[in-house]
Amino acid sequence: MGADAGTAPQGRSGWALRGLPISFAAADMQSKASARYVPHPGPGDADCAVCQFYEPAHPGAPTGNCMVVAGLVGARGYCDFFTSR
Repeated sequence: MGADAGTAPQGRSGWALRGLPISFAAADMQSKASARYVPHPGPGDADCAVCQFYEPAHPGAPTGNCMVVAGLVGARGYCDFFTSR
């Protein structure tokens, strides 16, 4: 089950997305396309580097992992799941 239609992915809990409690499991990872990921900042210069779901590969790395979007994402990228820290 994904984050579509007001539902929350099931798995690890404790996160909030747009005010809703959510959790994630590996099977619930979103593709870049379904998350509408883009390799540049979004509105107001928001980017993955300041998103609570982003974990850099190492401090200062240009790419890292996301708890929501499958695969490597850029620190300067953006998607529909962006949630500021």
